[in-house]
Amino acid sequence: MPYKYGDSVTVADFMLSWGWILRVMEVSAGAKVLEYGAGEGQLAITLARMGCEVSIIDIDERYLHAVQAQCKSLGISIYTQHGEFGDTIAGKLFDRIVFYEAFHHSFDHAVLLNKLRQMLAPGGFILFA
Repeated sequence: MPYKYGDSVTVADFMLSWGWILRVMEVSAGAKVLEYGAGEGQLAITLARMGCEVSIIDIDERYLHAVQAQCKSLGISIYTQHGEFGDTIAGKLFDRIVFYEAFHHSFDHAVLLNKLRQMLAPGGFILFA
């Protein structure tokens, strides 16, 4: 995350990017959002604090534990699942699927995009940032 660089310009650039992502998402409380590769989960946590129903799938379990610890201290809930890009959450469709600095890690972009389309609720979209 940006804090490790130790300068305000880098941190500000990250915060501005999160702001634009939130604006483009156009979601309100109750929206179902899935983020792949959320890392420390700051975007997902912000969405959960807004009242969105947030899920995260990440390959690195330590990030999932870090997100859960933050959620506990904030009194919010995020569903976390250990897995890979394209893994689903049974029976769920999403209003938004988000990749923030993560999609380029996919091994087969075309196959992944086809899987993701099937996970979208009507009117939903995938956001790459």
